[in-house]
Amino acid sequence: MTLTFFKNVWSQYFPPRPSFTEQHVGDQRGKIYLITGANSGIGYELVKILYSSGATVYMAGRSEGSMLSVIQEIKAVNPVPQTPATLKFLYMDLSDLQSVRKAAAEFQAQEQKLDVLWNNAGVGGAPEGTSTMQGLECHIGTNCIAPLLFTQLLLPQLRAAAQDATQGTVRVIWFSSAMIDTHSPKGGIDLQTIEAGKLTNPVSAYATSKAGN
Repeated sequence: MTLTFFKNVWSQYFPPRPSFTEQHVGDQRGKIYLITGANSGIGYELVKILYSSGATVYMAGRSEGSMLSVIQEIKAVNPVPQTPATLKFLYMDLSDLQSVRKAAAEFQAQEQKLDVLWNNAGVGGAPEGTSTMQGLECHIGTNCIAPLLFTQLLLPQLRAAAQDATQGTVRVIWFSSAMIDTHSPKGGIDLQTIEAGKLTNPVSAYATSKAGN
């Protein structure tokens, strides 16, 4: 284990004070954001931060009931922001690439641009042999391949936003994990293991998928 390894793990468990917080978000009216897995965890906290910015925020996920409940919860904040964001649910199941294609098409039917895409949603701890609808290993298919397809499909909207935006403000953000330093194979990911049944340890499978991010 190298010094770099220990530094990476240390910074994950004891992150430095952030240089950018919700106080720096400012007015985001006219901006279009898309967050996958926005009904809990980091995705949920992102939506809460963006709600007072005036942006349009698409919340992608496979549970409409859960997402709509979260939207109502966030909208019930008191006091009401002066410029509340527009929150929209977008159905997408990352374990099915056809669902990913449909979600991208639905977004494109509503928006000409996309300022920031957060690839946040993922799965962990799936039993050995669990596969996606297309027969891929569950963690790699859901956490890597599906978000990559989604990103590729939305490139026209990202490029459209970049034409008029300040350089560096149009982004695709991937969420990874400290487990890439502790449980992923050397080199990060073995492309021979993307099919279901090739990775027998759920922890290693998850870590490998995070290395892919």
